[in-house]
Amino acid sequence: MKSKLCLVFAIIPCVVLSSANAAVPTTWRTPPIKLTSNQATISCDLLNNSGRSVSTNALKIQVRAIAGSDSSIVVSIPGALVLGDGQGIRGSTPLGLFPFNTVYCELVNLNSMNAPPGSMLFTMTVTDDKQKAVTVAIPPR
Repeated sequence: MKSKLCLVFAIIPCVVLSSANAAVPTTWRTPPIKLTSNQATISCDLLNNSGRSVSTNALKIQVRAIAGSDSSIVVSIPGALVLGDGQGIRGSTPLGLFPFNTVYCELVNLNSMNAPPGSMLFTMTVTDDKQKAVTVAIPPR
């Protein structure tokens, strides 16, 4: 159906029709990491590398387990927040909160940020007594 509309109405209406159907992502997730001990700390970091100040409202970052509904809110800012270029925010879980689970960090209310895609860096760091692992989230589109 879209291809017939494109032929009839030209290119500009087709772009409008296609983008109107695209869903705007509201969350941003890091790749998951499998915890291999019961002595790990999970940290979620959001860094502004846009070259300008970025504002957000109602920022919430949480650590979630893939299996089950376990989660822990590590950052909760109910009001406005401005992050200058190069500034960031970090939230961490207590030691051993998700033993032997596969976990990821999730930024909620992504659509409340005035940052263009790809201008922020969102990472998860897992540290235990023997090793450290870091994952970097691909910006949603």
